[in-house]
Amino acid sequence: MPPRVARVKRAAVWVALGSAGRVLIRIAQIAILTRLLSPDDFGIMAIVMVVVSVGSLFSDGGLSSAFLQRRDVPDNARSRLYWLNSALALGVGIMVALLAPGISWIYGEPALTGVMIASTPVFVLGALGRQFEVASEKSLRFGNLVLIELCAALLGAGAAVGGAMLGWKAYSLVAAALVSAAVRSLLAIVVLSDGWRPSRRLRWSDVQPYVGFGGATLASNLVNQLNVSVDRILGGRLLGLDALGLYSVPRSLVLNVQNAVNPVVTRVGFPVIAEVQHDREEVLRAYQGVVRVVALVGAPIYGGIAVLSKDICHLLLGPEWTAASTTLTILACWGYCRSLGNPVGALLLGVGRADVALKWNIALLLVYPAALWFGTQWGPNGLAISLFVTSAVLLIPGWRWLVFPYTGWSALHFARAVLVPAVVAAAAWASASAVCAPVSAAWWRLTLSVAVAVTAYIGLGWSIFDWRGTR
Repeated sequence: MPPRVARVKRAAVWVALGSAGRVLIRIAQIAILTRLLSPDDFGIMAIVMVVVSVGSLFSDGGLSSAFLQRRDVPDNARSRLYWLNSALALGVGIMVALLAPGISWIYGEPALTGVMIASTPVFVLGALGRQFEVASEKSLRFGNLVLIELCAALLGAGAAVGGAMLGWKAYSLVAAALVSAAVRSLLAIVVLSDGWRPSRRLRWSDVQPYVGFGGATLASNLVNQLNVSVDRILGGRLLGLDALGLYSVPRSLVLNVQNAVNPVVTRVGFPVIAEVQHDREEVLRAYQGVVRVVALVGAPIYGGIAVLSKDICHLLLGPEWTAASTTLTILACWGYCRSLGNPVGALLLGVGRADVALKWNIALLLVYPAALWFGTQWGPNGLAISLFVTSAVLLIPGWRWLVFPYTGWSALHFARAVLVPAVVAAAAWASASAVCAPVSAAWWRLTLSVAVAVTAYIGLGWSIFDWRGTR
């Protein structure tokens, strides 16, 4: 086995284990917190996390992607990038604290101010360890990095549950973010540094070559984050924070599932594509592998969430959240569409076309707000439907303008890769629903449905799927 292939496989295994572990921790955290916190608390934190997510992009400045995309980065440039990231993070934290009262006024929720200000240390805490993590990813050394992420996630979840039990309300979610960021950076500095420490001087000439790519990446990621967040931004303003909470918790469940599947291939795929970016055949092979894995693994998972949404809401979130089951069904369909488009970012950054990603995301920013505003007229379910339909339709131009020019992947084979698993998964879950419908106990019905659907999916797909991914 070639050394690069062996490294990629080891990295994929570690990322898979880490993603699965983090998702289990987060789902357990959500299951506990939905019984301790109100939808209004989740609505407040949904808005805060939009601000934190956008602020995190500015604090990074796209420099992490520039560091990852470059094959060789001298030590002096690496040191300057580290201090520049830290300075950006400090400035962003101060800016968010100053803007917090204004954001609270826009949403008519005074409680947002304190929660948002309390969240600002997360920028600096995250920046202090980020470059050590990126260096580990760049060399495909994911073992210790994954263990650090799991430790940070577990301690953060403990902080959230402890805070909720003490009556901290939305601040318990802030505690989770701060504890997780602090633990993650501290362990990254101690474990991932390999003895490296940044020098103290900061010279612009050392970082200037990285700023162009980093700036384009920042702009693209910023616009992309606005596209991802526009449903929560509009939902909080037009539906109210309580309705936003009922929408954001199912949304978080779907995204947690996506964070278990997609990073396994995208975190490994980015450095691999960057390594072979000048060989179109290798880029095509790498990207096909990413999309096929996402589709084959994701289709039955999202299908199961859609079919079992009532049982999931009742058992996982609690009886008072059953009203969100329809929203969860719709968002599961959106999750599958989103997971198929997500690897495009790794492709474009890997081949050095952050500028194309920026143009695409700007175009999306003209589409999503109007579509989602229209959906809010029918409440959380309308918002979810508009998000799903828009994402599904955009897969077609996304293939034509983002995938085909850099891989040559034909429309027929791309459609087969993403549609066949969905059709097989739908048939598998239809058979599971028919078999398990008479079972009255929710736990037994859910367990048997999963067993029947998985068996049917593997059985139906055994002779249908292109398991080798060669076409």
